[in-house]
Amino acid sequence: MAKTMTDGARRRRALLREVDDALLMVGMLAQMLRGYVPPLVHEVMGLVLGAAVAWHVVLHRRWFAALAHGRWGVFRAVDAVLVLGCAASLTVMVVSGLLMADLTGGFGLGLAGPARAAHLLSVHLGFVLMAAHGGWAVRVSHAAVLARRGPVSRRRRAVTWALTAVVCVAGLWAFVDLGYVGYIAGIVGFAPAYAAKPLAAYLLEVLLASVPWCCAGFSLAAALLPRRGSASGTF
Repeated sequence: MAKTMTDGARRRRALLREVDDALLMVGMLAQMLRGYVPPLVHEVMGLVLGAAVAWHVVLHRRWFAALAHGRWGVFRAVDAVLVLGCAASLTVMVVSGLLMADLTGGFGLGLAGPARAAHLLSVHLGFVLMAAHGGWAVRVSHAAVLARRGPVSRRRRAVTWALTAVVCVAGLWAFVDLGYVGYIAGIVGFAPAYAAKPLAAYLLEVLLASVPWCCAGFSLAAALLPRRGSASGTF
């Protein structure tokens, strides 16, 4: 007889998922310190991140297996696009990194040029998708709690939206200032001019650049989330 999951168990599972996603995001951020660490350290961290991604997929293998079953709606489709986009970006990032790494010698294939272009695209597009997925997952995981929340005053809502808008605008500025638009568009080669900035300032700007995409994922989930307030069906 199947066991029914309690609210406490659901909350613990949701928390573990958020921690799991957060650790992958930390790994991604660590990879973006290319201008601050020796190349060998960067390459080893990339291998560790690749192993973490593979383990993440193994832990969520039931979710991937379920893709071929059930009904599809807009909510499930967006959820799948975010998850599969993150997985694809991280996979391309690791494979392209191996093809141009000094540690592997590119396996003697001579593909360092194309691999570099793919690496820059996958890293920075993956950054966007992971941030959006993070915001989406937080909103979905806490759907039941937010559904039980009392009404919010207009003043509080207005202040919240105003502050969010200010931070998002600052985040978009940081995203452009860091050159991520050029990397994704393929019009800028790797030139870590930002390495001239203090490490703390750079990390703060990277985190700020993730805010608009987190908010976009959160808002999109809020708009599409089924009214039942269930977190089932999300990664």
